[in-house]
Amino acid sequence: MSNSDFSSGAGAQRSQGEFRDDRNMDSIMKELFEIAKGEMTDRSIPDVYNRMLNKVRVQMVTRDGNAERLAEVPHIDMLDMAAVFRVVVPGDESTVSTAVTNSLLRRFNVTPEKFRQDALLAAETNNPVRIEGLGNVLSGLENREDDPYDSPLVFAGTRDQMWGAGVMAYPKFMEEAAQKIGGDFFLLPSSVHEVLLLPDDGTIEADYLKELVTTVNMTEVAPEERLTNNAYHYDARERVFDTVDHYREEQKKHSVLKVLDESRKASEKENSVHDSFHSSFRQPPSL
Repeated sequence: MSNSDFSSGAGAQRSQGEFRDDRNMDSIMKELFEIAKGEMTDRSIPDVYNRMLNKVRVQMVTRDGNAERLAEVPHIDMLDMAAVFRVVVPGDESTVSTAVTNSLLRRFNVTPEKFRQDALLAAETNNPVRIEGLGNVLSGLENREDDPYDSPLVFAGTRDQMWGAGVMAYPKFMEEAAQKIGGDFFLLPSSVHEVLLLPDDGTIEADYLKELVTTVNMTEVAPEERLTNNAYHYDARERVFDTVDHYREEQKKHSVLKVLDESRKASEKENSVHDSFHSSFRQPPSL
């Protein structure tokens, strides 16, 4: 059962390794290893599957450079990113994890579609999303109305901040975030462990946001923790998640169409007034 990591975004490469049998492994890891090798009885497999779900976390990766690896695992495409699933077992000294693969699911006799549904439900329950003012997070506070840092940015991730960017794939996340923020918002992938949200007040330029993400990635984020250099937008009314570039292109297109439509309507109205005005002179006077 492979535990090869994915290439991280923003030009960095993650280390790779193989999942191996180890006497110090958590029991669930040993059982997954046995299932992958076909060494477990069918009777025990459903129980292991359910216990595995309780250890599953969602990890966001970049699709660029990961096509072959993504073909081997159940995943959810999200624009230029993808959500994959890992079994994670925290330890006293280190955390052991392994990617859930399609070959492992075949051993469980579970389809990727069924697993994705089960895994997202389990992840939402066991690792609920935290949406909080960035200042509160930086100051170690929670659920405060006032932000000690007076920052417009909003933190989104899990409470332990391990692979917290995966909350993007939670079915209710976008709507919950829009409700918390009060409408449309921009999403900045701060790292694989969290994302930052910014209310869309109509004044922020897409190029600025992308430049900001790129700069922070290069100067503040460890290479193995970078996600992408892109920035994203969520339209709360239309429920559309998109890159800021495509969102702005659509805005400009709609703006041009609106101007053309208004011009057409104005022209039609002018023609109508013109015709009505001239026809009034052609009508014989009433007797």
